[in-house]
Amino acid sequence: CFMGSIRASLLIAIFIMGVVGVVIVPYIGILGIILAFFFLPGTAWYMAGMEGMHPILIFTVVTLVCWLAKMMMDRSMSIVYPRELFILIIMLLMMICSTIGAAYSPKISWEWNTEFFRLILIFFIFVNLITSFNRLNIVFWIIVLCCGYMAIQGCRSYVLEGYSRLEHIGEGQFADSNELACMLATTIPFLFYKCFSKKKWEKILSNCLIFPTGFAVIIASSRAASLQIVFTVILILLRKKLSPKLLILLVLFLGTILLF
Repeated sequence: CFMGSIRASLLIAIFIMGVVGVVIVPYIGILGIILAFFFLPGTAWYMAGMEGMHPILIFTVVTLVCWLAKMMMDRSMSIVYPRELFILIIMLLMMICSTIGAAYSPKISWEWNTEFFRLILIFFIFVNLITSFNRLNIVFWIIVLCCGYMAIQGCRSYVLEGYSRLEHIGEGQFADSNELACMLATTIPFLFYKCFSKKKWEKILSNCLIFPTGFAVIIASSRAASLQIVFTVILILLRKKLSPKLLILLVLFLGTILLF
């Protein structure tokens, strides 16, 4: 209990420092959103009496306000409106129309509509604040490291406790085994790409993470995640000329996925 309260206090302190950092550099808000998404402390916010203050929502709103304020102060209103943003807005309008016209439970439908609107808002912030390859690379690595941490926790749980489909490994968003496995599977293409990086630390780190991540997907027994990896391997085989040794390794990995 004592260690739990220390952990909760530490997470809240890091959260507050992160929000302060967003005021100085709005880009930090993106990193805060990702970390809050992966490691939502759950009971810590109830302990602090902040049930209505969702960390992801706070980071999103603070980041948006600070970014707009910074642009106004610098007098450089440069806002990106990608085509995908309008597609997402059209999808949201279709969801709202279907909710008004044919929803069996409008309250639940509006909750999903609100969640989708928040995703659109986060997407809008991401495409406007990730303005360089270096920033994009940092975002990818933070996502990969978060997934790698959960994959290692899943492998550890499998070795020590036996077969449990990795339930409740994720802190909040990925408590379900299927959700966790699908998220882990999305990082494998990036890890594979970084295995050939010219930077030594990226090559070493990606090689260390790709195998526990793949193994965690296998033991999760998620058909959706398995299909993700199968199609990823097929695309790699079609788009890249591989050495015979690497080709054999990929075929064996694909066969293992299909067996599970």
